[in-house]
Amino acid sequence: MTDTFFQYRSLQQLLQQSLSMKLLRSGHAAMSISFLHKMFRQQNVLQINLAELTQKLADYLANLGFLEESEEHQTLSYISSDYYERADTYLKRWADEDNRFIFINLDEKTHEPYVTLTRHTEKAFQALELLREKDFVGTESKLLDLFTKVQELVQQTNEDPDERIKALQEKRKQIDEEIKLVKQTGQVPVYEPWQIKSRWAEIERLSKELSGDFREVEENFKEIYKTISHRHADATLSKGQLLRLTFDALEELKTNDQGKSFYAFWEFLMDDEKQQQFADMLQQVYDLLDHTDITYESRQLLQLKYMLHAAGIKVLETNQLLGYKLSRIVVEKERGNRRKTRDIINQILQQAIQQADRNEKKAPIAYVDDRPEISLPLDRRHGDRPSENEFGTAPNAATLSIDQLTELHKLMDDGSIDKAVLQGNISSMLKKHKQVTLKQVIDKHGCTRGLAELLAYVSLAVHLRNASIQPDTIEDILFDKTQQKYLQVPQIVFS
Repeated sequence: MTDTFFQYRSLQQLLQQSLSMKLLRSGHAAMSISFLHKMFRQQNVLQINLAELTQKLADYLANLGFLEESEEHQTLSYISSDYYERADTYLKRWADEDNRFIFINLDEKTHEPYVTLTRHTEKAFQALELLREKDFVGTESKLLDLFTKVQELVQQTNEDPDERIKALQEKRKQIDEEIKLVKQTGQVPVYEPWQIKSRWAEIERLSKELSGDFREVEENFKEIYKTISHRHADATLSKGQLLRLTFDALEELKTNDQGKSFYAFWEFLMDDEKQQQFADMLQQVYDLLDHTDITYESRQLLQLKYMLHAAGIKVLETNQLLGYKLSRIVVEKERGNRRKTRDIINQILQQAIQQADRNEKKAPIAYVDDRPEISLPLDRRHGDRPSENEFGTAPNAATLSIDQLTELHKLMDDGSIDKAVLQGNISSMLKKHKQVTLKQVIDKHGCTRGLAELLAYVSLAVHLRNASIQPDTIEDILFDKTQQKYLQVPQIVFS
C-alpha cells in the first residue's frame, strides 16, 4: 500500500492547514512556545487560571523586552508599555478559531476562566523534541523494543493453541535457564550504563507523548459534542432523531478503537496495586540513575500518576458533556409539548366552568351502602398500658475475614492515606523487635484516620511478603479512641 502522506498534495494541504505548523512558523514562535512549555510542561500542570497566566505572560514579555515586528501584527499597539494588555491580546489571539493554540474554558465550580493546551501545541512540542540534537542515540534499545513488539503482535494474534503453548514453553525454558545460571554463578546480569541511558531516554519520550495524546483524545470527544450541538440547532429534527444521534455518539465513544484504548487505560489507572507497583519501580529507577551518575531533567515522572489521572478526568468530563446535552435535548423538546398540554388543560377547565354554571339536575352516579369501617390493629387506645418488648438474645459480634476487610477497604479508600507512611511505621518497629503484630503497631502509632486507616493497614499486609495472617487468632483493635470503637481482625504478624 502506497503511503500518501508524503505526496506533494498531502504535504501541501498539511503545511497550509496544520495549526501546529502555523504556530511553528509564526513570528512569535520562540516566545509563545517557550512560555507555554515553561508554564505547562515544565511545571507539569494541565490548566492555569486565565488571570494568573496573563500576569505571568506579561512578566515574561517584560523580562524578554519582546516586541514583535511581523507585518501581520502591525495593527497592534506594541509601542505601549502596558505588557499586561499585550499578554491579554496574545492569549485571546492564541485561543481564537484561526489559531487554537490554547483553550479558554470556564470552571463550573469557581466560574472563573482557565487555560489548557490544545493538541496542536502538544504536537509542536513533540516536533521540536525530534529536532533536538542528541549526544547519544540508543539504537540497541529501540531495536530490542521493536523486536519485542513484533513478537508480541505475532503471538497475541495467533489463535492456534499449540503455537501459544509452544511459545509459553519456550519462554519458561529461557526463564529456567536464567535461574539456573544465577544459582550456579551467583551473579546477576545487569545493564551497562549506556543501556540504562538509552532506555531512560525512551521512557522520558513516551511519557511526554502520552500527555499530548490525552489532548487529542479530549478534543476528539469535543468534536462529537460539537456535532450534536450543531444538529440540535436544526429545528427540523424530531426529539427521537436527536436522541438517536446522541446515543449513537455515546456508543461510538465506547466501541471505536480510541474509546476502547482510553477506557482500558482508565481501568489500569484505577488499579491501586498496579499504580503502587509503578510508583515503586519509578523510585528504584531514579535511585539507579543517581547511582550511575546519569543526568535527567527532573523527577516529574513521580507525579505521572496524578497528571494522568487529572488528564483522564478532563477526558471523562468532556464525555459527560454528551450526557448533559442529551438531558437538555429531552428538557427543551418536552417544554414545547408541556406548553401544548397546558393549553389543552386550560380549555378543558374553561368548558368545565361553563358547564358548572348551568342549573341542571344531575342524576347520582353511584350509591354507597354504608359508612366505611376503619380498623387500625396496631393503634393503642387511650388508657391501655404500653407494651414492653423483651429481647432474650443479644446480637453476635461480627467478625470479618481478611478478604472481606480488603474489599471493604476498596470502598472506603479515597486516596488520601499514604501507604508509604504506614509501611514506615511497621519498619520502624521491626528495627527494635523481631516481629510485631498489627495491634502493637496501631497501639504505638494510633489510627488518626479511623477505620479507613486500619483497613489500609490490612490491605497493605495482604501484599507484604513479611506479613503473615493468623485466622484462628482474633484481636480487638481500637481505631477510634474518642468513641472507643474496636474492630475484630484476624491477627496479622510482621517479621
